[in-house]
Amino acid sequence: MKIDSQETQRFIRNRLLMTISAAALVAMMPQHSARADERPSWMVFEVNYDRLGGDSQVWAQNLFPIENLTIRPDDGLSGTVGFVTPLQDSNVDVGMFARFGVSETNRANTAPPSSVYNVLGGATYTSYARGKVKHSEHHVIVDFEARRDVGFGSGNNGVTVTAKGGLRFGYFEANTDTTFSTPGSYQASENRKNRLLGLGPRLGIDAVAPLSDSVQVDFSAAGSLLLGDQHIRVTSSQTLGAPIVGQSTDELHTFRIVPMLEASAAVGFEPSGPGGTTISLGIRGEAWFGAFDQRTLFNPAAGAGSLGTSAANRYSVGPFIRVKVPLGRD
Repeated sequence: MKIDSQETQRFIRNRLLMTISAAALVAMMPQHSARADERPSWMVFEVNYDRLGGDSQVWAQNLFPIENLTIRPDDGLSGTVGFVTPLQDSNVDVGMFARFGVSETNRANTAPPSSVYNVLGGATYTSYARGKVKHSEHHVIVDFEARRDVGFGSGNNGVTVTAKGGLRFGYFEANTDTTFSTPGSYQASENRKNRLLGLGPRLGIDAVAPLSDSVQVDFSAAGSLLLGDQHIRVTSSQTLGAPIVGQSTDELHTFRIVPMLEASAAVGFEPSGPGGTTISLGIRGEAWFGAFDQRTLFNPAAGAGSLGTSAANRYSVGPFIRVKVPLGRD
């Protein structure tokens, strides 16, 4: 479902600020962490199925009647690998988590008979008899964080809350490829690459509540800001038969601040008992605000102008499986 109302976006941004504030408050609470030699290092592996949503990319425009043709990313998969280890003589753990996500390629065509404009922005818009498009996205996120446990209750009967903070590196890319043709041999193609490269602060909290000796529930929430460069590159070419009769490239760089919000809930099982490997099943949701600039260069319906939004949002929700493996000490 597309979430595009200002009221809904304001609600989500408020939750982002509440998450950051809660993490800061937890970090200032008295510590009840185990000593470094009592806390094991551990690794985590996670696989997600992502249902993607958000704003659509306008890729063509019908002439009769005038209407925009749009496309969004299809569902995708993402995976995470992470490592955490305690600092010597400290109640702080440090870790790194790397995640890669990719969407399936979504495809669309204009239904004949049709007459469409190409509007991605690489070449002056021209009328064609037919158009087709494919769209895909992928991202890489790396988190460097420091973690500190704050215990509530005692022993296995207590809820453990971990405050975490650090730096997030993020790279997001969207690719839109279009091809337009006439009944003859004339054809035009446009490739649009939309990239965001950024770095910024991240704060969050994790909470684990045991239900029994081998079953637990855990919750996680975090907010971050990416500050960086948004780069758009549109390459166009026109062909008449085999030879290329025209080619052009247009680029745009913009500084962006992109808020990000994430949360998850899961049930974990420890097959070998407390302190062993944990297998968790859960659901995760994420939101990236203003990750892409999806404006087109031309708007045939109103002369020169643009369609689409300059701050396109992305939303992801879906199930995951996670395996957390403690690493033994000599």
